[in-house]
Amino acid sequence: MTDIVIFRRKGLGLGSARGLKQWGAQNDVNFIISTHDDVPDTADMVVRWGNRQSLSEKGIPSDAPVLNAGEMIGAVNNKKNFAIRVGDSIIGQLPVATDLETLRLLEDNLDHGQWVVRPRHHAQGRNFHLTEVTGVRDVIPRNFGTDWYARPFINKAREYRVYVVCGRVVNVAEKIPVDRDAPAWNSNTRGASAGAEFVNVRWDNWPENVVQLACEVAHLAGIHYTGVDIMTEQGTDNAYFIEANSAPSLPLKTDGTMTYRHECVGKALKWTAENGRDMMLPVGGGWRGYVHPAINHNAIVGSE
Repeated sequence: MTDIVIFRRKGLGLGSARGLKQWGAQNDVNFIISTHDDVPDTADMVVRWGNRQSLSEKGIPSDAPVLNAGEMIGAVNNKKNFAIRVGDSIIGQLPVATDLETLRLLEDNLDHGQWVVRPRHHAQGRNFHLTEVTGVRDVIPRNFGTDWYARPFINKAREYRVYVVCGRVVNVAEKIPVDRDAPAWNSNTRGASAGAEFVNVRWDNWPENVVQLACEVAHLAGIHYTGVDIMTEQGTDNAYFIEANSAPSLPLKTDGTMTYRHECVGKALKWTAENGRDMMLPVGGGWRGYVHPAINHNAIVGSE
């Protein structure tokens, strides 16, 4: 029996953890759902589910196998700084403006028209403001003060969430919105944008530019487990980074049972606990060059 602690932040990821626990009960894995108050001091692996709190004071050794160090979580949760990092580090990604002067210079060079303005931290399609460059000055003081960033607005053809464990893809889900003309496609129907659902994408239908970008983003952050949101552009199918998540949701079915996505993540976490948490490089050449070896035995694996 493999013991894996899901060290989650209170109020975050309970449904995800419960689905993993259901899968584990059928596959010789004991997923222990824990918060800061009750972390067991022995486990084969600890997975930080968006929780940056100290483990050492709970008796977890500093060399214990932990997925997602606190600094990794902090890096991707700062949406503004990580968007800048992706734009600077990965060829072809969207430029980022964090002040009006830079925004005007970018607009002069790109002649893009509309820009998305958001605060440093955001989630679920909230705090999403679409405006012309001339309107940015009005949006910022009302909403964000000085801590904001802007990127060119892209007319989306599709949007995906790519679940990545140790640098390789375990699942790809396409977001299907109620309204494709809405600027933000939100899976939370109570949120600020159009409701949406996630639909599993089969391995042989994985868009290679999407999964390649997701792997690049995960390696850039150095994060072991993440859900990377990526959109493709109407007319070009170019892939653009939206954001990375340190605790990507794994929703249960309406009857409270696990989904295929829980199975995929569960397999990859078990494999990592048994084989180590080294990051694995994608090698391209179709889905076999991106898929995690826990998901399919035909995976072609590179290593850092």
